[in-house]
Amino acid sequence: MGIVMIASATLLLFVAAIVFVRYVFPDPPPRWQVWLSERKRRLLSKRHGRSVDDPDPFVVLQLQNRLTALSGQIRYLEDARNVSARAHRLSAAQAAYDDLLDEACRMAGVDVAAAPGEGQERRWTEEQALAERGWSW
Repeated sequence: MGIVMIASATLLLFVAAIVFVRYVFPDPPPRWQVWLSERKRRLLSKRHGRSVDDPDPFVVLQLQNRLTALSGQIRYLEDARNVSARAHRLSAAQAAYDDLLDEACRMAGVDVAAAPGEGQERRWTEEQALAERGWSW
């Protein structure tokens, strides 16, 4: 009987710890949800004749932090020689960085479709457009 009570108390503490951690450190919203809310906000602002307001500064800061982390990882992978599957990891990190840059451009009001080329050239254009609008990472 004592072992059952200890096991149930341990399980209860484990579940409580998970709930506490999920409450304190919530996951960021999925990208489709951010995209959908942005479209809804723009549609409503056009319908009511108001200008589109600036994005939430905490969301912008979170995106800048993610860009910083990814750019650091890309630099590490470019310099590292003893990393297994280096080319695969580098291409995955660059693809994630490009997606985040596109998201940042949409937040800042940069026309992503106007960025010429692919790869490095497009990355450079988007980074410069964001820097002109005061973004840094």
